[in-house]
Amino acid sequence: MLESLLGLATETTTAIPLLTTLATLGVSLLIGALISVTYMKTSGRSGYSENFALTLVLTPAVVAAIILLIGSNIARAFSLAGS
Repeated sequence: MLESLLGLATETTTAIPLLTTLATLGVSLLIGALISVTYMKTSGRSGYSENFALTLVLTPAVVAAIILLIGSNIARAFSLAGS
């Protein structure tokens, strides 16, 4: 009964199209690169950290991948959050 109330018994998994996944990750990497270039240009005389610039490029792609994996499944969201 609890499963039917939560919709767990009728849940079906849907595949994310490969083109959508690649486009999402590509756009997120492009946005991350734009943020990183902005950081490098505005960092001033002290210079910039190359490791931080790389982190700025990769962080949006990692977040996009997590969002793609979670989708609208609340169980996956809680399992990734560890709560």
